[in-house]
Amino acid sequence: MCCSPLTKKDESGIITLVLIQKLFSNAAKCGKERLEHIMKRYIAAFLCIIMTVSLIPFSAGVSAAFDGEDKINIVLDPGHGGANVGTSARGTGEKTFTYSIATILKAKLEANGNFNVYLTRTGDYDLELYERAVVADSYNADILISLHFDGNGDSRVCGVTTYTSVLDTFAATTLSSSIASNISSATGLYNNGVRRRSDTAGYYWSFEKQWDCKDPSLGTLSDYYGIPTWCAKFGIPSIIVEHGYFSNNGDVSIIFAEGGLEKIAEAEAQAIISYYTNHTHVYSSAIRDFASNCVFTGKQSEHCSVCGHRRNVTSLAPDPDNHYWITKESTPASCGVDGRVVRECRITENLIAKNWQGATHDDVQVIPAPSDHSFVVSEEVAATHTADGYQRFQCSTCSYSFTEVIKAEGHTYEFTSYTAPTCTEVGGSTYTCTVCSESFLEPEEALGHRMELITDTPPTCLEGGILEEKCTVCEYVFCEEYEPLGHDIIDGERVEPTCTEDGYQSGICTRCSIEATEVLEKTGHSLAVTEDIPATCTEDGKTVSGCTACEYTETEVHAAEGHSLEKKVLLAATCVGEGKESVFCNKCSYNEKTVVPAIGHVKSEKGTVTLKATVFKEGEIQYVCKNGCGKTYVEVIPASAPQSLKVVTVASLAAIIAAVIGIAVIIIIKKTAPKEAATEAAAPSEAETAEALEKESEESAEVSSEKQSV
Repeated sequence: MCCSPLTKKDESGIITLVLIQKLFSNAAKCGKERLEHIMKRYIAAFLCIIMTVSLIPFSAGVSAAFDGEDKINIVLDPGHGGANVGTSARGTGEKTFTYSIATILKAKLEANGNFNVYLTRTGDYDLELYERAVVADSYNADILISLHFDGNGDSRVCGVTTYTSVLDTFAATTLSSSIASNISSATGLYNNGVRRRSDTAGYYWSFEKQWDCKDPSLGTLSDYYGIPTWCAKFGIPSIIVEHGYFSNNGDVSIIFAEGGLEKIAEAEAQAIISYYTNHTHVYSSAIRDFASNCVFTGKQSEHCSVCGHRRNVTSLAPDPDNHYWITKESTPASCGVDGRVVRECRITENLIAKNWQGATHDDVQVIPAPSDHSFVVSEEVAATHTADGYQRFQCSTCSYSFTEVIKAEGHTYEFTSYTAPTCTEVGGSTYTCTVCSESFLEPEEALGHRMELITDTPPTCLEGGILEEKCTVCEYVFCEEYEPLGHDIIDGERVEPTCTEDGYQSGICTRCSIEATEVLEKTGHSLAVTEDIPATCTEDGKTVSGCTACEYTETEVHAAEGHSLEKKVLLAATCVGEGKESVFCNKCSYNEKTVVPAIGHVKSEKGTVTLKATVFKEGEIQYVCKNGCGKTYVEVIPASAPQSLKVVTVASLAAIIAAVIGIAVIIIIKKTAPKEAATEAAAPSEAETAEALEKESEESAEVSSEKQSV
């Protein structure tokens, strides 16, 4: 039952009207001065009323109250459950938080008095998405709100997010926005707003069937998320609320704070209460929420044009034949062959994919074939008298064809010759085909020999016998000889043969009645192995066999096999150190360890020049051991000049040095000699001076000559 109680704003407005009415009634009764006084009083009262009204919180529209069956039915869906934990934070799974916030939100909405609130699950168990929508339909839900917490690989992503259907008919965009805004304002969680996500797997929405399928011709993509998809199939708007990210530390701090869930639920409840109660409800005539189909019974109800609240919800008549057929296979009919169309109900196929326990609905439609074919001969091979022919007929309107066999004409035979049978060869009449000369023999069996007896001498104990016959027709002779029968002796002396000696039987022969002796051949040894010692690597083996009938034994010696040696390096020898190796037999325990001498250094073929030789100076070249031990050798590189040149060069150099020293000594002496002469005697005469200069000139010439020779 719907009514519209007065709000505080309404009461203030009525008071204002009453004051104005009194003002005009008093004005008519008073003079000018009195009127001014009354006006001042009423203006002051009017201003007080305006100020009082301005302090009252604003709410759009007129609130509503509900009772009985007209209450708003809210179905809360705690996400996940059971083994489906969802995301997690601080060791607690999402399923625990969704159930906690659902119970808190349920209590707050029920306390308002205008709501019937139901949960899709009342314990720790999981439900298929279609089952959650079925629960909502069973309670005639005005909306299903699926409660979740989010997670992301990027820990920076945060905030509250709401999702609703991409189909405008079943979208709850306004309420989704209010819920996100209220939670963000109350808690500080970032507001990601309302999102609508289309399907990415190629499913399209059929408004006629109120179901989705992979048919691009429908044109409208369905919802990506299962909750809005399944709720739309039952005509129920839905919202998914992601109350923050468990992967973001800031969101987790708000959610896990003391009273955090209480604060979130309170903000969410206020958004829901405001959306459904702060307006006057205007209802349409009954409209269909969803049609009855082969699985579910449809419903109709009256809808509020503002919030979508439903009242007077009634069930439609069941319609088990209302399928949503999807063609799986189609074979066209052809001449003489029926076609068929195999269809599968999309509704049951969709439900079975979600673990529904019902049976799939299939349908096969037969397309009758046309009554007659129109045949033409497409291929023909004529029959011969030896091979069949055929005609292939093809329908001119379809691909159907068939083949008819034309039987071979057969041979035309006539008698051509006769061969009489003999004792051993077949005879008969020969017939030949007059067309192809192929012939066949009509046989007469061989006559067989006609034998007459010539000789028949039976064998005796000591002599052989003979049977001889001759054919009276072809002179064929048959002869068969028989071995002597030997004596059949009884009641005489018998000595059994042994392994090594013959025995005998003597007595009267039953056939020839004479006394005879028959030799019984020795039996030979019957050997059995009594001892078998296999040969080893170093010792012979033997096999001893004994006769089972006598004491005879024989021994077969098996020569020693010898060792099968393998070598194993225990310690590899180095250039300067000895090594060790083990020689062992792979068949016995023989193992001998030997010392391997040091292998010694091996100079590499190519060295490295460390000091280059010159004409007069030796160089050096360094070699490394090829075995990798790091040992180096240094060898001298001879100077490039020959030895004789070295001797000459050294001698010449010594001569030059001596000449230079001599010249220097002479110059020094000449410079110091005049001074010494001056101290000892007077100045020389002109003749002496000329003689000295001439001598000095000659000495200079000699020195110059020596320099040139050098």
